Amino acid sequence: MTKPGYQISFSNADNVSAWGGLALWAQFLKALRFRSQLARWSLPHPQSNRGYDPCLLVEQFVTNVLCGANRFCHMNTLRTDKAIPQICDWSKMPEQKAFSRFFQRFTTSNQSAVLMTEVYSWCADQARVSDCVTLDVDSTAITRFGHQQGAEVGYNPRYHGRKSHHPLLAFLTEPNLIVNFWLRPGNSHTANNIEGFLEQTKSHLGARRIGLLRADSGFLSPKVIDWCEKQQADFIIAAKMTQVIQRTIGQVHDWCDVTDGIAISEASYKASSWDKSYRVIFIRQDKDIREQAIGKSLSLFEDDWDFEHYRYSALVTNMKYDAATIWRVYRLRANCENQIKALKEDFGLNSFVMKDYWATEVALTLAMLTANLASLFRRSCLHLRKKHACNTFCSMFWWCLQDTYRIKMKSRIG
Repeated sequence: MTKPGYQISFSNADNVSAWGGLALWAQFLKALRFRSQLARWSLPHPQSNRGYDPCLLVEQFVTNVLCGANRFCHMNTLRTDKAIPQICDWSKMPEQKAFSRFFQRFTTSNQSAVLMTEVYSWCADQARVSDCVTLDVDSTAITRFGHQQGAEVGYNPRYHGRKSHHPLLAFLTEPNLIVNFWLRPGNSHTANNIEGFLEQTKSHLGARRIGLLRADSGFLSPKVIDWCEKQQADFIIAAKMTQVIQRTIGQVHDWCDVTDGIAISEASYKASSWDKSYRVIFIRQDKDIREQAIGKSLSLFEDDWDFEHYRYSALVTNMKYDAATIWRVYRLRANCENQIKALKEDFGLNSFVMKDYWATEVALTLAMLTANLASLFRRSCLHLRKKHACNTFCSMFWWCLQDTYRIKMKSRIG
């Protein structure tokens, strides 16, 4: 039996690239008609005839971020690869300063707001978001080590006393999509101007309705509750363990076990700033049974044996489902923390910062666009539901090329 022969040859070195998998990414953007969409967005054009096309800059920015760039100095990574312009059909490869100059053209809040509406509305349309959505709202602290606009000393759990930004983010759980992002000064309260943020988020969704809003305890304010009531939307918001809440828990005796070490109860509660009372779902976790029990100990009953073995949390809601169902629905919000972590580690949320405030917000908005495009690519092209880390995700381009190569080789051998 004779073995099939293989043809071995050398290709032109200029056509060899470590980023060959970007061919799939380029085809994906072409299928989305990404360039024609960029031409419709409100992107400022250069005043000089020698300036770069803003559409080209945006496409190269999101591609660089996808390949691991999380600082402006990393924008030269793909520039040294001679095969990339052929793969992605780029006429020019700007250096890092061209991107900085582009973002510096955004000097007003109106410019940033208009672009955000265009970006997030387009992403929602491409993801084919359903008519009724679940919205998760969260905030995070981004530490700054320079003298950027808006960097102020505020809540910073990791670097106490350091200047930071305190942005607001809105997510759709299914699909994994970012639908709004506001950069705010570091000394802003968590729920500062939350009504304006929710109104703008609603405008990004177009005719779609927000059916459920989930948020942590920092957003439990009359403004958020009133907004949900006006929109006829359900809400589940965590409550802080205030003394009033702790006394209410102390009066609860009917606990229902839902799983090992977790029990649930509920009561009706009305804060002084609320117009009416709402359901409060109490969750009790046994520290002796669950090593990673979440929640807080009750400081009012720290010496009481009946309470010292448990950790408690509370959820305020206007939903009419049973308490266990409401708790399980709220648990799905935990994906927000994973998404924020991925944005910081994989898409430069921590690193893309400029001296000018609005320039920074627009740069981070395009970083959010990259994350949305990666989510769409993962689902439509790779058919993956699980959200991988960016370094793992980028390597999938190479895996896909390997599969294509194997198919070709089998056809030749066969």
